[in-house]
Amino acid sequence: MRRAMMTALMAMVMLLSLSITTVAGAASDPAAVKAAEELFEVIDMRTSYSRAVDMMVEQQIAANPQISIFRDTMKKFFFKYMGWDSVKGEMVDIYCKHFTAAEIGEITAFNKTPTGRKAARLMPELTTQGMAIAQRRVNENMAELQAMMEADIKKMQQAAPPQPQP
Repeated sequence: MRRAMMTALMAMVMLLSLSITTVAGAASDPAAVKAAEELFEVIDMRTSYSRAVDMMVEQQIAANPQISIFRDTMKKFFFKYMGWDSVKGEMVDIYCKHFTAAEIGEITAFNKTPTGRKAARLMPELTTQGMAIAQRRVNENMAELQAMMEADIKKMQQAAPPQPQP
């Protein structure tokens, strides 16, 4: 059971790390920085991040009920490293790297509409559901991956020169 819990926790960490993009030191136009910060306020990014962390933890617990005893610990850890306060600066950098101040302004204008607000509100849930589909599909086909890896190991062993015996 302990091995299953550790495997589940490691899978969650790997899944979450794949879902996070980091841009270190991106030079930012002050107007773009201001625009990105306004956008994040309009779409209530703090709440979105909080909901996303909650949903990811609950999804992992649903898939691995034995880790439910770690719910509070997992949430505390992920909020510490994925909470809005810890990633806001890097998210500003990401937006400033990919969008001009004017483009961010257009995104903000869209997000002030009812459809934009709905999209922003639902995005964490939609992303979590998409990740659940991917995880389920990988789990359903894990035997195929393992067989492919075993075949690769056999090929490598056959291609490797024999090691001299002492």
